Amino acid sequence: MEPLTILAGLGYVATAGLPAGLAYVRHRARRALGAGTPDEAADEDTPVAPAFAGLVSATPAVRRTLLEVAYELGLAPAALATVIELESGWDPGAPRKATGTPRAGLNQVTVGAKLPGLDTAERVWAVRTWSAERQLRELVRPFFARLEGRSPAWTAFDLYKRNFLPAAARLPLEAQIAVRDGKEPVVPGAVLTKGAVYAANPGFDPEKKGHFTWADVERAVRAVEGRAKGKWVTIGGQLVDAPPPAAQAARSAPQVSGRPAAPPAQVAPALRVLVRQLNERWPGRSRASDGLLGDAGHQARKSDHNEGNALDVTHDPERGPDLDALAERLLTDPRVTYVIWNKRIANRQVQGGAWRPYDGTNPHTRHLHVSVRAEARNDERPWSLPDQGAAVAGAPAVPPLPGVVEGWKDGLVDNVYWSELELGPYRLRVATDALSVRGVRLPVAFREALELCRVSHYLPPTRAICDARWRAAVRRVVLAPLAPPGLPALLDRYPTLEAQAREWSKRIGPKSAALLDGPWKEWILEPGLRERQAVSYGLRREGGGVWQTPGRVHDDVHKDWSQLWAPVHRKATRDSEEIDLVDELARGSELLLGGALPPWLVEVLR
Repeated sequence: MEPLTILAGLGYVATAGLPAGLAYVRHRARRALGAGTPDEAADEDTPVAPAFAGLVSATPAVRRTLLEVAYELGLAPAALATVIELESGWDPGAPRKATGTPRAGLNQVTVGAKLPGLDTAERVWAVRTWSAERQLRELVRPFFARLEGRSPAWTAFDLYKRNFLPAAARLPLEAQIAVRDGKEPVVPGAVLTKGAVYAANPGFDPEKKGHFTWADVERAVRAVEGRAKGKWVTIGGQLVDAPPPAAQAARSAPQVSGRPAAPPAQVAPALRVLVRQLNERWPGRSRASDGLLGDAGHQARKSDHNEGNALDVTHDPERGPDLDALAERLLTDPRVTYVIWNKRIANRQVQGGAWRPYDGTNPHTRHLHVSVRAEARNDERPWSLPDQGAAVAGAPAVPPLPGVVEGWKDGLVDNVYWSELELGPYRLRVATDALSVRGVRLPVAFREALELCRVSHYLPPTRAICDARWRAAVRRVVLAPLAPPGLPALLDRYPTLEAQAREWSKRIGPKSAALLDGPWKEWILEPGLRERQAVSYGLRREGGGVWQTPGRVHDDVHKDWSQLWAPVHRKATRDSEEIDLVDELARGSELLLGGALPPWLVEVLR
């Protein structure tokens, strides 16, 4: 059969207007992906998906990432894996020859998909150089998050038809959805014609009938499923018999306390409406601490997030809603049960909805939590929101920004998203953006960074990693702070470090789940670094050069508005073998341009 092209990649996907990641995955100390995600909970013997050749030959990290992404999307890994098999045969470098309409990668993304940073043919073709893990996180996850009503009960055909031609997904199997040279719209009122569908996907008509139906598409999907020959592949790469169909959907949820968890819930339609309204009224708001569906940490306890009946809204006083005003407005809506915000809780059924002190383990200072009644979850009436800039009289002032170590210990540091980065024989994980609190990127001293390294899996980058990160960035931001009028204007208008940090973060733009680079300096690991010394590097110019070449003039307590930190994860691979980057850098590595870390620094990092 001829290669198949999904029309979704040409821009025909119906979008939900929701954040790309619907899972509520929080960072934890010494954990990279959040408690209870498949990376942590699933062992090597866990079946993942049908044993397609490309998935079997992939690394365990790829299969773990598939589980993680499927869970976050609320889809069965088997269905997601089958659609990827249909599109690319699990070849992240597909197509191997750049011809025709630019489309590339595991899910054959195109310019028309309108994913961040993929707005030209050249950038789409460049996707073929990305690792499979990176593509799963930065292409597959945001692409399929656009589909509304996702369910772990969807079969591969259910997923594919909603992805392929969502406008016609409800038509019966025998309906002709494509006709050679047909002028009729796919559905009444649609711009897309049946002829256009046929021209893009003639492979669904192997008998050359001149048309195809959903039944023909289903047969093609079933044929792809048959390639696995009734076998599944485990995380470790072993082949096992396929689990019963009823168990396959549950694979999209992580394991809790050794027991199969329930399949992920679907987000309440009422909350989908609320998210859309918030994004429309405050389009630049930070979503760093937004949360909808519960991770395994929530699944292990009672939480409205587990049923999709709760929403967390990030505190972003500069670009987002005033959460005091939003809380008061939400409490007037009969769909709401309770709101938690800034160490207070109000329940409409308790004390007439009056605010009471909240002493839970999470003080809810970086986000507002709202829960809706289960019986009202499907009520899609518009929400009443405060005006932009509205505030509540007597509301507490915006709390000051903490230091990065204090913020980490108090659980205030925003969620950290990771991107794969290939550098020679190394495969690294780097944070997609600088560490932040409430959407504001935090200035960091080198001593603070080292202190945080002791309680996390984080490391500062090296010069080589910084340069590779810039080359791989999906979103590049170039600002000119070190030449007039940039620096004087910033320092004169914003006299305090916190005010400067807030303004600089605002200039950079919203926090990014795709790899961002350019607008900051970092403290880097360098050979010959002495105790109480720090080396600064970064701030990109147009063309990729840096304003700050490696400089050793600062001590380890210096901190300014431009000195941010996008950490590197210390767990990495070299030639597919897992390594600890601290051990690697202690021995000497091309990541340090052939040098090695000094013994005192190795001791600190270990």
